[in-house]
Amino acid sequence: MITLVKKILTDGSECSKCKEVTNFLKDRGYLNKIDKIIFADPNEPNGEGMKLVKLLNMKRAPFFVVEEQGRTAVYSSVMELIKKEFK
Repeated sequence: MITLVKKILTDGSECSKCKEVTNFLKDRGYLNKIDKIIFADPNEPNGEGMKLVKLLNMKRAPFFVVEEQGRTAVYSSVMELIKKEFK
């Protein structure tokens, strides 16, 4: 399972880098490989996205969490995700 975690800004809008990465994935035909998209919203500190940010000690968004066959990998780079997971 591949989860994309996107950041919501305090004004409620999606961060520009998150939009850019989503468009990149869509334009190259990879968006359908993302199983789940969740949002890290600072207005919801107990939400799923913010819990992942804290658990994984992530400093930037977007990021990807890949979980399969007992393995978990975290990528902060879309290019690294593509290179390592979409062979």
